[in-house]
Amino acid sequence: MNRVKVNTGLASIILVASIFAGWQGMLLAMLLLFAFCDVDDAVKNVAVTVITFYVGYTIVSVGWDIIVAVINAIVNVVEGFAKTFNTYVDPVDYISVIKLVTPVDYIVGILDDIVSIMLTIAKITFVIAILTGKPAKKNALSEKIQEYVNKAINYVSGNVGNRPAPQEQAPVNTGNVPQ
Repeated sequence: MNRVKVNTGLASIILVASIFAGWQGMLLAMLLLFAFCDVDDAVKNVAVTVITFYVGYTIVSVGWDIIVAVINAIVNVVEGFAKTFNTYVDPVDYISVIKLVTPVDYIVGILDDIVSIMLTIAKITFVIAILTGKPAKKNALSEKIQEYVNKAINYVSGNVGNRPAPQEQAPVNTGNVPQ
């Protein structure tokens, strides 16, 4: 089968931009690119960088979603218990429970908004770092993402399980995108 020769810079920018399309769009772009196009090692390196970043990003994002879901479940259990208790037993001061639960919901909502914004900023700064070749600014969330990126890179490199990794922290290639 004849493969289409694709410009390295164009292929790289397609892979980087596919971050904003989600897992399905990113994997589809990579599948089509690698199945039908002749790509060089620079594009493969960009693909590994993008995939490992998205793995770290997704782990942190899903972890946060689990935390919010657990807090919301606890709040719902407390609320449900108070309602049920009021139905079958002498009424308690349900207003006190609402006074307790409402601030928790409010705080969780604010934290969820802040973390969502930080996740979006982490995604944008990753793309900017790749495009400019400069390292992204660090914050607590981006460092947690980087921790999982390093684990994903170690996994891709074959450093899985109890075997020691050849280096403490695998660097993410955020160098210039080849032209």
